[in-house]
Amino acid sequence: MKGGPFGNVLRSDLDATDADIGLLLAISEPIVSASFLPGSSIRWGMEVAAQTLDAELHWHAHVYVVQGESDVVRCTLLDNYEESVSTGNAWPTIPIGIGPQPTSPGLDDCSGASAPQPGDRLAIEVGFASQNTSAGSRWGFLNYGTTNADVVLGAGGGAPWVDLMGAQVTFTTNATLSPAATATATLPPSPSASATRTLTPLPSATNPPLATLTRTATRTASPTVTIPVSSPTPSYSATPSSTSPPATPTHTATVIPSSTVSASTPTPIPTAQASTPSSTPDGGGVRLYLTSEAPSYAPTATYGTWWRPPLSTVKLSPSKGGVLGNSLRQGRDTAIDIGLLVAISEPMAAAEFPSGSRLNWAIEAAEQANDADMYWHLHVYVLDGTTDTIRCTLLADYREDPTSNNEWSTLALGRGPRPAPPFLIACAATPPQPGDRLVVEIGYIARNQLSAWRYGFINYGTTQADVVEGASGGAPWLEFIGARIEF
Repeated sequence: MKGGPFGNVLRSDLDATDADIGLLLAISEPIVSASFLPGSSIRWGMEVAAQTLDAELHWHAHVYVVQGESDVVRCTLLDNYEESVSTGNAWPTIPIGIGPQPTSPGLDDCSGASAPQPGDRLAIEVGFASQNTSAGSRWGFLNYGTTNADVVLGAGGGAPWVDLMGAQVTFTTNATLSPAATATATLPPSPSASATRTLTPLPSATNPPLATLTRTATRTASPTVTIPVSSPTPSYSATPSSTSPPATPTHTATVIPSSTVSASTPTPIPTAQASTPSSTPDGGGVRLYLTSEAPSYAPTATYGTWWRPPLSTVKLSPSKGGVLGNSLRQGRDTAIDIGLLVAISEPMAAAEFPSGSRLNWAIEAAEQANDADMYWHLHVYVLDGTTDTIRCTLLADYREDPTSNNEWSTLALGRGPRPAPPFLIACAATPPQPGDRLVVEIGYIARNQLSAWRYGFINYGTTQADVVEGASGGAPWLEFIGARIEF
């Protein structure tokens, strides 16, 4: 079955020609039984995009069976499948569904001593082969998750899927087929013999992974096993076996609906433990990190002024946490505000934001092309406990413009506010109370005059050293200068 909210994973080809870049590892729950009959093949429909047409990004996939909860490969079903330029199947610059071309690749024989055993898991590594000769770095990305209709080849949107054609597979009840560390996919109802998927042809070359299943589903002769690529975490994550391991996928992002959507029952929050001061030793500021962990509560609406509100939520924490993730969305036209991420703290024991407090940050950000003209947009506030009521607003729709000389670059580099950290609004009339939460909505304002879409993204997560402005890599942070915050 499909599952989880929308997410994506993006990586650069590192300025290398013929580089193989892994994006996603999807892992199933334990198999009850599996047989990959002679003539079995695999096909898929996933929404992908490249930064530019000259990137020449093409599919790279590696599929195998893992022995139970181990890193031992039982058998390899698809050995580093890589498409060439001659297939005419380069990834487009606008995210659309594409699959393998010109035909569905055949699966290798996994019979006899290498046949899958009960408890084994299916694993799929997905990425791209960068076949350009460009001097500069180019990046590509892949979307996963959602419970929308299936991805259609040549169209945008939808839930990505993998078809195992000619296979007989039974999965454990209540298991899920899912990408490692953030994406989970589940098996849909078994299709009838006549219910064969109709694939929409890809427009043209110029137009411009593994799991366990939630229900026991035994396949009949010559079936097609359809696996949606969803976004919860699998119960076990194998070490990638191919020579170009995927990055751990983007963390499970929580969709924040519009304010007209009724709130779902929130996850109960733990009571505040002994107060832990989070200010820096010199009292100059409180540094919090954009982790890739899920917060214990997320509001059901966003409160900044967004044309497209943020889709992903992460925990804002005094400690680093989680793996590298990113949030990417498209924008166009003059003064269009695109939300990327909402970061939410755990309940605060105490907080003060006196007059003169400021907010500084360093977050890796990038835009698709120089003509995208993307600049920071942040909105910061305090929530009244585990509710959607705003206690006070600390930074009201902060937007930068060209006079800041702070347009995002086409390379993902650490970037903060310019020309100086903005002042926070003092919460004197409605000061934060114990149990309140700090919320930061992050995105960009697209100040271009283009009719074509351009996308921008930010990175979050990791336990590396802190992000440094103008440099790549590191854990992104926000610093509340002159504030006192305790958790």
